[in-house]
Amino acid sequence: MYENKHILFELDKTRKELAELKSKFESFTETIDILTSDPHILKDLAESKADYHAGRTYTLAEVEKELKNSRKKKAK
Repeated sequence: MYENKHILFELDKTRKELAELKSKFESFTETIDILTSDPHILKDLAESKADYHAGRTYTLAEVEKELKNSRKKKAK
């Protein structure tokens, strides 16, 4: 009897996990559809890729410093 309850519990858990994965996958594919249907976004992505390959990148510390400085300027 215990084994049957355990199997039912595992099946229920698996169904819930599959439903969650399906929902996440649908959300992901919707995002991809939106991104690939907008020519401006595609252009921006292509430019970003070119910048990356050309070494035009920033470290997290550099970005944080720039944000901090820009906030200080706005506060003045």
